Amino acid sequence: MAFKISKLATTPQEIDGVEQEYADGAFVTIARMNNPKYRALLNKLMRQSAQKRLRQHGRSVDIDAIDPEDDENKPIICRAMSFHILKHWKGFVDDDGEDIIYTHEKAEEWLLGYDKFFQDIVLMSNEEEVYAQAHKESLEGN
Repeated sequence: MAFKISKLATTPQEIDGVEQEYADGAFVTIARMNNPKYRALLNKLMRQSAQKRLRQHGRSVDIDAIDPEDDENKPIICRAMSFHILKHWKGFVDDDGEDIIYTHEKAEEWLLGYDKFFQDIVLMSNEEEVYAQAHKESLEGN
């Protein structure tokens, strides 16, 4: 058997996201990590940050060596993720039981403020099988 090169193509599900259960009946719609839209925004934000750092401190950043654990990079990563990885959620409530509506700003806040949430979204966005199955189902009309 031979490998079909078409398997390397980015699918709509990898960009638009797939709804997945997060916990306790809460769901997140997550696009695949490093999809083209995410990479483009991340690169743009990192270039802007590198230019700012160069102006302020005389140093820049290597975009290809982005470390999410670096305190200076994580806000940039979370901003890009809030637009192109974590696309939506439902079923999240505050301590009073009120629905928490998804916004890019709230997603960015949670990704930056709750390390477990950040790590969970990163892990879920790297589950290749989820996107492959969703794509297969879309082709079959399910």
